[in-house]
This record gives sequence, structure tokens and C-alpha cells, in this order.
Amino acid sequence: MASHPELKSRGKLMPPPLVLCGLPRTGTTLLYNLMACDPACRAPLYIEMIQPVPPLARSDTTGQMQRDITVQKYRETLNACGWAEYQQDMRACHPQFVHEEDLLILYQAG
Repeated sequence: MASHPELKSRGKLMPPPLVLCGLPRTGTTLLYNLMACDPACRAPLYIEMIQPVPPLARSDTTGQMQRDITVQKYRETLNACGWAEYQQDMRACHPQFVHEEDLLILYQAG
């Protein structure tokens, strides 16, 4: 809040984040996907996990296009390492969507 004083001017508190965590194969991904379907919830998108800071408004089309370029470069790098073949095998047993999988955001944690 200190770095974003404009949030204080709204006059209402923001709800605290809800963090889902659990051991593998316990249903956390299913719960995450169900909550992401609710318009009142906000799940991070794939691109936001690759480059989470600074956050962009979804209406910022210029910023979104720049992020798309970043994602394309990221994909090209991964594809050069054989990532596409790996992902093809993974999709057969575990589909991925734009609002799921925290693997990329874990890299941001150090």
C-alpha cells in the first residue's frame, strides 16, 4: 500500500489474497481452476507468472503487446532446448490453461 497510495483513495480495503497450497495430487489444481472460473476471483495468467512485475491492467493493450513479444522470445528459447516436445508429451496426460500451474511463478521466488 505504501508504494501505491492510489489504492488508499478508493476508500475500501482490498480483500486479502487467498493462497492455495497442498501436496501433489491432492486436488489443489482442481480447486484453483474452479476458483479461477469465478469472476469475483483473480487468478494469475501465464504471462504474469513469467514476468509478474510490474503488473499490467488488462486494458493496457500496448503493455500486453510488449508482454506478448516477451513471451514469444521466451517460447523460442524454450523450444530451442526441446521444451515443445516435452510439453506435447505433458499435455497428453496433464492439460494446461492460461490461468494455472504455479511452476513459473516459483522461479520468481528465488
